[in-house]
Amino acid sequence: MSIENLPLPELLANRPWLKRLHPFPHYVAREVFIERAYREIEGTFREFLSGGLSEQPGTGQFARHKSGYDAYSLGFTPQLCGPLRIFLSRAWADLLARLAGVSHTGEVNGGLHYHLVGSRSGRVHNDLNPGWFVDCEESDGINVSQPDLCSYFHGQTFREGLVARERVRAVAMLFYLNNQPWREGDGGETGLYSFGGTSVENYAAAVPPLNNSLLVFECTPYSYHTFLSNRRHPRSCVIMWLHRTKEEAVSRWGEAKIVNWPRAGEKG
Repeated sequence: MSIENLPLPELLANRPWLKRLHPFPHYVAREVFIERAYREIEGTFREFLSGGLSEQPGTGQFARHKSGYDAYSLGFTPQLCGPLRIFLSRAWADLLARLAGVSHTGEVNGGLHYHLVGSRSGRVHNDLNPGWFVDCEESDGINVSQPDLCSYFHGQTFREGLVARERVRAVAMLFYLNNQPWREGDGGETGLYSFGGTSVENYAAAVPPLNNSLLVFECTPYSYHTFLSNRRHPRSCVIMWLHRTKEEAVSRWGEAKIVNWPRAGEKG
């Protein structure tokens, strides 16, 4: 039986998920899935990666989507099937939400990321960004962003009659897979920061890209993080965000704290 037909508790390795408070609350976990489940998830990632890399989005391959960011990515769609579908399950979303102590709307954005060796470090940011969705939810209430119907970043719709709904990122998750055994000095970690506007090298903590491990945190005005340049090996991960209502985000932090996406021609 494929793992996509098994309940989530049977796929988890039941290892401790550790909460760390510095520089902001986050969870790290190793050996997240049982060996069989991890191998099937990794194998599916490799199948997608074998399709090659593209400098232009829309080819169905890993592609560059953001200027100034060295990752190649392939976004999740509602049609995703196979072992990677676990990340779009209601059980997985609810697990992450409980962990972070937040409520979520069921709307999910995410995908697969791949950094070539020597990719540049990213910019320090907090992921407290908006995201737009249209109603296309599954029977379990999960609604995956669909860029062919609605721009996740700005809310433009591309089919008559669709109405976009603005949400705000609530929980971020990075699951590391398909990486070489990691050693100190390899790079490719996720840097965590005490302050925004600081230099990339001034991280307070760094989470290494160990296979079958993850990083989870609530998206807040203080959840500063970024990718750190990988010096020796490519780096691969699954990344996803859960969302909350904009009203909830505004009531907690004020509208000015939400970081809007730049428009074309603006610096991001």
